[in-house]
Amino acid sequence: MEAPVLAAYIAGCVAALGWLVTHLLTTFREEKRRRIEAQLKYVERQLEELYGPLAFLLYEGRRTFSDLLEALGRNYVFSDEPLSEDELRTWLFWTEAESLFHNSYAVRRGRLLNRKR
Repeated sequence: MEAPVLAAYIAGCVAALGWLVTHLLTTFREEKRRRIEAQLKYVERQLEELYGPLAFLLYEGRRTFSDLLEALGRNYVFSDEPLSEDELRTWLFWTEAESLFHNSYAVRRGRLLNRKR
């Protein structure tokens, strides 16, 4: 085989090999990018649909509990002395209206997210 033909053949093989390696690396990089993007979307969805509302419920629950303590006129709910009848009614109302609502809402949101998987 003549030297110029051999040189052209080698150059063509090197170019083809270079294209193949570049193609494979690009394909692997794109697949990795797609996986990372899918994970990011999943985490963003979790933050939007679950943790955002839960954080709001946490702040709202703290505020209503401090309102309860203010209504009771103390820094705690239970102590060594029992609650008066009015304080007990206030506590039971707060428990039914606020605390149980927040807990059931959090459970429903968690179940909803599990169904979306």
